[in-house]
Amino acid sequence: MPTSDLPLKSTHRMAIRQVRNGSPTASNYRDADASRRKPIAFGKNKMKTLTLNNENFESTITGGASPVLVDFWAEWCGPCKMLSPVLNELAADQDGKAVIAKLNIDEAPELASRYGITAIPTLIVFKNGLPVTTLRGTQSKSTILKSLAMAA
Repeated sequence: MPTSDLPLKSTHRMAIRQVRNGSPTASNYRDADASRRKPIAFGKNKMKTLTLNNENFESTITGGASPVLVDFWAEWCGPCKMLSPVLNELAADQDGKAVIAKLNIDEAPELASRYGITAIPTLIVFKNGLPVTTLRGTQSKSTILKSLAMAA
């Protein structure tokens, strides 16, 4: 059966006529609508984590009354990269309540050995310069929040 003999709904017939006559297609309408929509605000409260090194590590973990979460990570670590957006989100959520920081173990291997880091990612929550909780591996946001709450 030829396609012209198939029954079509009136909306399909109208769309076919519009395309044949050079009228705007549905995709053109979609593009026109896009200009009126508000852009999606990805990461509107996005705050970066604090980057630690040999010089600022001690002053950061002992410097305040709020807990400090330190992520021991490395650039080549896949699970560390998966955890990074969660930590950035936590940094925005916990602004003023806790410090969320990252320490690259390749740049500070002596600090990693001092705290017994044998696997990454490892998260240690410090309070007044002392480790309170240690989490190894990729963790959920809720698990990390519970660890921060225990140290608060």
